[in-house]
Amino acid sequence: MDVVGLGKHGNAVASYFKEYEQYNVFGFGIETGGFKIEQQPLIEDYENNFDENNLKLLKDNLQHDTVIFCVCSYDPEAITILRFLESIKDKEIIVLCMQQKESLLAAFQKLLEKAVTCILQTYARSGLFKLYLFNIDTIGNIIGNLPILKYYQTVFQFIAASFHMINFFKHSTPVFGMEQENIKILKGAKIATIGIKKEGQLQLFFPFKKDDIHQTVLYYAINKEKLLNDANVTEEIFEQTKHKNIFYSVYETEYEKEYVYGEVFTSVIYGEGV
Repeated sequence: MDVVGLGKHGNAVASYFKEYEQYNVFGFGIETGGFKIEQQPLIEDYENNFDENNLKLLKDNLQHDTVIFCVCSYDPEAITILRFLESIKDKEIIVLCMQQKESLLAAFQKLLEKAVTCILQTYARSGLFKLYLFNIDTIGNIIGNLPILKYYQTVFQFIAASFHMINFFKHSTPVFGMEQENIKILKGAKIATIGIKKEGQLQLFFPFKKDDIHQTVLYYAINKEKLLNDANVTEEIFEQTKHKNIFYSVYETEYEKEYVYGEVFTSVIYGEGV
């Protein structure tokens, strides 16, 4: 897969995918070691003065049929994301969109974040790409006890690592449950987030309301010995997945600790009309 970062923080998230050999990673932005986007005096100037050569650079550097685009909706370069996405409509596109705690944003950043997030959700619901939403503050709370100088580094690495694990499971064969090709996401449920089980609950990386969740897919990573000898595991999984529109797969691992990752899907646009 290709991973493309856009903007300072989008590139920061994308950089952590370099830890895995499956990804070809590069990016665009004002502050990046990749392809340069010139700083503009006004947000709208990033769109008005968009360099079309960046679209050629994007296409020339893609190596795969699936492209993961990482963007933080409050970075000024984020306003240009549709220009990039529309130029590669022949690819399978996945967008990872990060949101910041509102109290940490300037007034113009709040407006930018709401505009970018709503636009991406609207296009995702139309089927142009798959969209995963992440809230930085929510993820920081899930991880817990983060020092200031390592806060963003840890959160961004956690996003990349968690998404990579789910992607790994999707391309692996489960020992129990449903295989990926048999899991059909409901039509219209094109907006998603991921989560990890902690303290007995699936902790979501974006605060979807419970009633807005249309579908859930769970990925259980369980030690081989436990799968062989612990009959309680089966009953626990059956109990946790008994509700309608919850799908699951179980994967054998050598990890001592059990991990449960999840994807949840909705058709509700968050922040619309704000």
